[in-house]
Amino acid sequence: FSSIVQVEDETKIVGGFEANKDDYPYVVSLRNTNNNHFCGGTLVDSMHIVTAAHCVIGGYAKYVVVGCDSLDKGGVRYAVISGISHPDYDEKLLKNDIAVLKIAEKASYKSSFPARLRTNLSDYENPCYVAAVQPIHPSECKNEWEELYNSHLICTSSERNAACQGDSGGPLMCENKFSGIVSFGKPCATGKPDVFTAVNSYNDWIDSIMH
Repeated sequence: FSSIVQVEDETKIVGGFEANKDDYPYVVSLRNTNNNHFCGGTLVDSMHIVTAAHCVIGGYAKYVVVGCDSLDKGGVRYAVISGISHPDYDEKLLKNDIAVLKIAEKASYKSSFPARLRTNLSDYENPCYVAAVQPIHPSECKNEWEELYNSHLICTSSERNAACQGDSGGPLMCENKFSGIVSFGKPCATGKPDVFTAVNSYNDWIDSIMH
């Protein structure tokens, strides 16, 4: 799977627009020991971040930064005290690519957060943001990704907008609800669907880790 992108050190969404931190206060930056961004994440309560398991394997997530407009300035940094990947995460087949981080103290931020978890996703007509991408039917996704596809994924399609390097672990927001986690795809808007872990498939597991 060498042509499938997960974690890299560049940071961009192809076709996305510059987002104000107040519009998406639940989006966080995962940082390593040197304070370099390598993945995104989503604040789901004041002390827990949901991200991709492949962002947590190896223990590189030492800090998260909340409330920054850009990766080189602003925001508040919090130490990560634990990271739990899904017990059935399969690095080879990219299954159950989800993890929960806990930070050392409650995140404090002036805007409304955390992100609301979505309980279902059956509408393939309405676009999702920050980059305007379109969820596609599971059968189409399966045709594109074959053995890597499973029912706990969401696929999106856009000719011009796509996840890119450094976006792994970040959220797919549909109708202002946290619906997916950037998992894998072809590099940067090649036309092949991007693949997200479907959050609604793991709500009970997320809740069990948080409580």
